[in-house]
Formats: sequence, C-alpha cells, structure tokens
Amino acid sequence: MAHSVVTIELDNEEFSRAFLQPPHITVRDRRAGLFPFASLKYANDLEPTTISKFFVSAVGGHHLITGSTLVRQYSDPPSLDESHRRPDAAIFRSLSVPRRGRAHWADQRVPVVFFSHVPGADPFSSADSVQLFSKTGRERKKRLEQLSATAELLFAAQHRVFLFMLVVFGRKLRLVRWDRSGVVATPLTDYYKRPTMLCDCLRRLSLLDDSSLGFDTTATRLPSRDPDYLRMDIAAAHHGTDIDHSERHVEEGELEEVPMFRYVRSLFRDSLSGDWPRYRLQVQDGDSLRSYLVGKPIFRGSGTTGRGTRGYVAFDSETGCFVWLKDTWRASAMATEREGDVLRQLNDAGIENVPTLECHGDVHDQATVTDIWWERKHAPSSTSPHSPSSSPSTSSTRAADSTTGRKRKRGHEFSGEDGAPRSMSREGTLATADPLQHYIHYRVVVKEIAMPLKKFKSGKQLVSIVLDCLHAHRHASTNPAILRLHRDVSGDNILIYPRIRPDKDGKGASIVWSGLLIDWELSLPRDSEEVPQLVKGVRLGTRQFISVSLLDNPLQPVRVSDELESFLHVLVYYSVAYVRSNCTSPNSWINNYFFYCGMPNAYTGGLKSIAVEHDGYLSTLVPEGPLLFRSPMDGLLGTLLRSFKAHYDVMEFEAQKARSPSPSSSSSSRSKGSPVDPRAALAARNFLPVTSVEDNPELAEYMARIKARVPLDNIPTDEDRRYASLVADHSFVIDFIDKLIRLNNWPDDDRLPQPPTPPSPSSEQDVEQESEESAPSPSPKRRRKVAPTKETTRAAPSRSQTSMRLTRSRTRAAAVQGSRSERRRA
Repeated sequence: MAHSVVTIELDNEEFSRAFLQPPHITVRDRRAGLFPFASLKYANDLEPTTISKFFVSAVGGHHLITGSTLVRQYSDPPSLDESHRRPDAAIFRSLSVPRRGRAHWADQRVPVVFFSHVPGADPFSSADSVQLFSKTGRERKKRLEQLSATAELLFAAQHRVFLFMLVVFGRKLRLVRWDRSGVVATPLTDYYKRPTMLCDCLRRLSLLDDSSLGFDTTATRLPSRDPDYLRMDIAAAHHGTDIDHSERHVEEGELEEVPMFRYVRSLFRDSLSGDWPRYRLQVQDGDSLRSYLVGKPIFRGSGTTGRGTRGYVAFDSETGCFVWLKDTWRASAMATEREGDVLRQLNDAGIENVPTLECHGDVHDQATVTDIWWERKHAPSSTSPHSPSSSPSTSSTRAADSTTGRKRKRGHEFSGEDGAPRSMSREGTLATADPLQHYIHYRVVVKEIAMPLKKFKSGKQLVSIVLDCLHAHRHASTNPAILRLHRDVSGDNILIYPRIRPDKDGKGASIVWSGLLIDWELSLPRDSEEVPQLVKGVRLGTRQFISVSLLDNPLQPVRVSDELESFLHVLVYYSVAYVRSNCTSPNSWINNYFFYCGMPNAYTGGLKSIAVEHDGYLSTLVPEGPLLFRSPMDGLLGTLLRSFKAHYDVMEFEAQKARSPSPSSSSSSRSKGSPVDPRAALAARNFLPVTSVEDNPELAEYMARIKARVPLDNIPTDEDRRYASLVADHSFVIDFIDKLIRLNNWPDDDRLPQPPTPPSPSSEQDVEQESEESAPSPSPKRRRKVAPTKETTRAAPSRSQTSMRLTRSRTRAAAVQGSRSERRRA
C-alpha cells in the first residue's frame, strides 16, 4: 500500500516543449494580466469548493482559455462513489457546453481537481518521510485514489491514449500527464506568485487538438443523431428469432436460420444503457480497417497503468453480427507474440475450444512515452530530451522497434491488479530505481461471445467445461505445428460458450455448453527455455492459480505439470465457491487456500501449498475434517491432489539427491550435478542480479553450502512414482475426468441456490486478468484441521498414525513456509 506514485518531473518549459505544442500553431508567450488570481492569495486557508469557485471565476473573467470553457457544473459521471468524487471542474470545448442545462461529463477535455493545502499530502511528491498510517499519509493515499479513479474512468469512457489533468493544492498546482506506463508532471508551482506559467499552460491546452490532448483518433464518438447510433438501438432491440442458450434438445425446424442467443443481444443492450458514450472503433485487418460499434465495456480492468484491458460486445458494421472486441495495451518488452498471431496459428491448426480470430492489429503508432522519459532522466549518457520530437513522435519509433523484434533490457517491475506488468497501481508505491514498462495499444476481435465460468449450473457441468479446455490445452501443446503452452490458466480465462451440435441421427440438434480457453497472449512454445519476465520476483500470470512449484522457483520454465496444477486450482476454487459441500464458510476457506494466513500478497504457504505438497487432500477448518462434496467430485479432486503430492515428493527427493552426491564423487561432478545455477538460485531468492563468485561473498558461501553432503530421506515409493507420473502429461488427467463425467451419480442440483460472493483469487490482475468478484480479505481467525476419516478414502488417501496430529492452520502454513526456506538455504 502506498502514498505516492513514481512521478517523472519536468520543469514547466521542458513540459511545454514536449507535450504542449499545438500543431501548425506558433505559440508566443503571453503576459498575464495584473494579478489574475488575486482572489486566491489566501487559498491555503480555503476549502476545495471555495478554491474552485474563485479559480473558475478568475479563468473565465480574464479569458485565459480561447475557444474553451472551464466549467464547474456538468453531469455526474458513473462509477465514482463518494470516496472517489468527480473532478470539481473541467475544461470543455465551448461548443460542448449548452446554453441551458449542464455539459455532459464525457465531453470534458482536461479535468481540474482541487484539494485543500495539507503539507506532505501531495501524491506526486517523491518525499518518503510520510508515515503510512499517519493522518498525512492517509490523506495522501486518499488523494491518489481519487485522482487515479478519475483518470481510470476517462481512459475507459473517452478512449484515451493519454490524459492531461490539472491538480490544485491550495495555492499551488501541478499539470499532470497520465499514460499507461506512468505519470509525467510539472513541479509544484505557486500560481499566485507565478501566474504567467499557469496562463501559458491554459492557453496551450485550449489550442491543442483532440489528438494532442490524448484522444484516440481511431475511436469516433457517435452523436445521438448519427445513423450508426440508431443502428445500435435497432440491433439491441428484442428479436423474436433469438433463442434461449440453456442446455437442451432443439427440435427439428426450430433453427431455420443462423440463430442468435438471447444472452448475446442482452449483453449488447446492457452496454447501451445509461449515459455512457458510444463509439465507432477501427481495427486493423491486414492492409485495411474494419469498423465496430461499441458502448460501455462489459469488462474493464482496474488501474491507471498496465494493460488497461477492456472487453466489448461489438456490432460489426459490415456483417451485422455481434463479436467480442478486446482493447488492451500490450507490453512490448515481453518475449511473447501478439495474441491475434497466436490465435491464427491455433485456428489454422484446427485446435478446438479456442477463440476464432476475426481481425487484430496494433492501433496506429499509439504507445506510451513516460517510460522513455524515465530512461532519459536516469541515463547519465543520454541525450537531453528537450526537443518536441522526443515526446509523441518518439512513441511511434519505439512501437516500430517492438514490431521488428528489438527488445530493451529491463529490470524487475511491479504488477498491477490485472496481473500484467505495470509501473504503478492505485495502491502501489513505485521504487524509482525500477524502469517503467513500454506499452503499445492493441485490439483483437474474435467471433465467440462467451459467459464467465461462474455461470455453470452443476458440478458435472463445471468439470465438463474444464475438460474441454484441457483438450484444447493438450492439442495446442502436442500439435507439431503449435507445441505451445498457455502459461496463464485461470478461472477468468476459462469461459462457457454454448454450441449447437447436431444429433447423431441427424434429425435434430442440441445446445451444449462447452469450454473456451482464452487469453493466449502469455503463451510460449513448449520447448522454449526462456523464462517469462519477472514482476518484482513474481511470475507473470494470475498468481493465485500458478503452481506452487513456479511460485517457489520463479526462474524455471513452465511444464505441463504446472499447467495441469493450475487447472486443478481452478476446479478447487469454483467447486468450493459454488458447489454444495460440507464447507460452512467458502469465503474464509478460499481466502486461506490461496493466501498465506490471509495475507493478500503471500501466495505460497497457505492451504494451497499444504494440499499439494504435504496432505494430498482438501480439508475444512470449521468443522474440522475432510472437505466433501458427496459426489464424484471427491474422487476427482482427491486423486489429482494425491498425484500432485507424489509429484512434489519425487521432485523434492530428486533435488535433494542432486544436492547430495556420494563421498567418492569428485568436486567437479558434484558441481555438474547441481540442478540449477547457484547464481540464478540466489538471484531468484533475493531478486538480485546474477554476479560472479568473486564479486559476492554471500554467493561464495551459498555455493559452498550446496556442495555439502545432505542425507537423503523420504525416499519415494513405487506407488509415489506411479502417482507422480499421472500428472506429467495430459493423458491420465483427461481420460480420468472423461470417465468420471460418464458416471450417473452426479447430482443435478448441487449448485448452491444462492451462491455467496466468494473472494476472487484473480489479480490484476492480469492478470491481464481482472475479475468481477470482490477481492479476498484477510481472515483473522485461527482454526484447526484434522486428517480425513475412513469414509473419505477415495477423496483423501490414508496416512500413517504418526502424521495424523491436530495442528492449527497457521502453524502448519508457517511450517511449510519454514521448510521451504530451509530448502532454499540448503
């Protein structure tokens, strides 16, 4: 949790040259009138509302903005609660301000936010002296959240590439420029003493065109009288030919033409509700452009930086069909292909249960520039970025470099809520020693409009949907033309897609809910040894679903067993959250499973690590005992967990064996037998750069310790090795699940009738990865659990009497964490 963001500060003159140069207009310095802000001499003693009144009056009374108007009264934007109030004022084009009534919030060009004067509460200050829980620290955090919420909303609603914002703190102000990489700001300036600076900035802002103000030129705002605006209303209206999407048999003759599922049109209709603006978006399709009509995003990632993913049910202007349009900012430094290129490979190879690509492409030369300024400010030998060519035009050069395969060296970065690499988040402090990520605007359109996984109707249906995605994953990883691993298997990337499949006799058809494995942008070839970029020591992806092995060893490549474990964690989460079981508190259980002792940023050491590394079964905390679903789900989860426990036992034994060579072995052979590079292991543990032994005494000591003889224990049995082999590839897992689904003892009503709102383990995220459900909250309760009873032999294999002791969950989690630390120090 943080009080500030990394702010690249440019002096006023440098900021103006870089960002405030109106196209085709030569701006001359204009002297300010005599004390235009005389009424604000004592602004440090005033409340924000009073400051805004005097400020707006001064700007309007002295005609400081040509062709624009600073307005205090305009319609309230959505998605801003009381803690994130709307900006007190905003600059509008004069033509957008009606003579009667209020201006529309989506027409604002530059938001202006007013705060009272509180020393140390400037969220853009680099000062580190503010304490986290002090009154000033809380005020600083609150202001940052308000500014971030405003920027986040305008980025989404106005299709912004970047955003200017004027922030007033009593008698001082900053002009701030936000983009998906970070923030550039002017110094905190006393506008009462230096009115010329503010007058010049306001005049330049009023002369900038929409592109120079950060508006996306490929997104055209649709007025209510536009023909495409009316087409959207017609397309959203109820049609009698639409059919219900529930699983059922369809009689012959019911599908006379290509059907439209009701939920698709309903989603599009919901996106047009309220006063959210409508747009016509252009998407690259080879050498041509295609147009799509969109309203409010169905899905919107949180945060002002990072990928900023938005998902739309879009209307194709040419075909008249509904499609799914994904608008995002991709990280150019990542060693991955564009998602559309991967989907095209999957489609060409005939891989089923993956999205069908319509078109995709980068959005012109739109890219971030804050990262460029960061590098120039922190590179001693860099040329001084004083010319205008070092701002927006530079981004096009960087975008071109990324498409030709040129990559830049980067250090560890921070992760935002969607799981993507980002330089700052609404709650996060940025260390100024870390370089910022470079992002490129990107859009991809696919045919399928799917539903979230949480819409499943029964436990059997949940397993069937996951099985479809397992099939897609296996075919993608084994097809000679693909050989690719997904590397971000999570609940948000497994969707439900209803399909119409003909009956075997050909006389009718059935609507079947199938699984759809989406979001392939982090995928890499299976034989690739390249480790994904680390984000502050954490692997990219949805961290809560990542295997325990990858969380423990961030530098190792992804294996099939890691992907299968992610599928297991998806099943565990959605089963406990939505399927009837003997778990009386699903929210608390999920919290303890995915997070260590309820700590939101500790992803190993909780019940998840205990289940796969030590127990091999699921247990409840209240009441104490095995977690049971009273269905084949028990056998499914129990067998998979038993297999993964054996998998971790074998891995630990082999690693221990490699660290403990026989006494007769030579020192050279012992060194060669080490499973990992010691320097890389130390770097993975402490997130340090790899150095030589001579330069690092700690590294030399570490290398000496790993060469010491370590006695071998816990030798895996033949049964352990057999169980471990079951999760080495897809064969057993898919065949086993397929057999279980064919059983007749699955209950039809095991879906909770009124499901709770479970804590979602999705990040950021990510995760690209962003969830509709609330984030988990730490659980302060300490609870106990026991080994399984006799009636759960299928779900939980028996254990020796010496290991069946009652322990508190936090104690066991701490023991796991401690044993892991010991293994790392060994």
